[in-house]
Amino acid sequence: MKQLIQYHHGVVLLSILTLGSIGKLVVKRICSTQYVMYTIDPLLADSVHKQITNVINAQVVNQQSLQQLMKSLQHEFPYIRNGTLAKVPRNTLHLTLAAHPPQCIINDSWVFTKNGSLFSKDIYTMYARKYVPHISVTDFDNQNEYALLPTALLAIMQRISAAAFLAYDVELHSAYEIFFHDKKESQFELVCSVDQLPTKSTLRNCAHIKNVLQDRGVFEQRARWIADIRFKNQIVVYKGLGG
Repeated sequence: MKQLIQYHHGVVLLSILTLGSIGKLVVKRICSTQYVMYTIDPLLADSVHKQITNVINAQVVNQQSLQQLMKSLQHEFPYIRNGTLAKVPRNTLHLTLAAHPPQCIINDSWVFTKNGSLFSKDIYTMYARKYVPHISVTDFDNQNEYALLPTALLAIMQRISAAAFLAYDVELHSAYEIFFHDKKESQFELVCSVDQLPTKSTLRNCAHIKNVLQDRGVFEQRARWIADIRFKNQIVVYKGLGG
């Protein structure tokens, strides 16, 4: 798509060329020509690219500076992490817009980012979300508990390995009650807190406990067994209610 905008004062001639996530602004003045190219992060969905491009075009028409443009973009699109400006050959500046990368998917609806924000998952492409862990969040009803949610999610993402997410479904009830449901044995789960998240060593010990319970045939009784690791340097194993 190519647009040509000309100011009636005869001072500036502005043409805008956009192609996907890459655009070029050509600003012609009386004695010099300056090009500003921009690239939008491919993590973001096509619909978001279009929205950002529309704002960029409108802002340039209003002759705002690049610094003001960047502030406007981050205000309107808070999932933009930053913008970098670099000089490239032929009197050209290149503006690159980077998004906050997804850390995890919440309740299959929201993307949680490293800066502690929640955005609709539709803002990001399917590829950007493909290998991101999923976490279920429940019971954060009162305001005090909800305020702890970003801290709890950040702690989980920083301290839990990708291998653990492959082995367990994570369900966050509160900062003090986080369940790790074993994907291979539905009757076995871990419960921990933000302060006592499972380490690799703890996960190995819990896997051993699960094997011992399997050898004893307890899972054949359809009972739910819980390994509680909220206590320092110990694991308390008990039969769940209703098991």
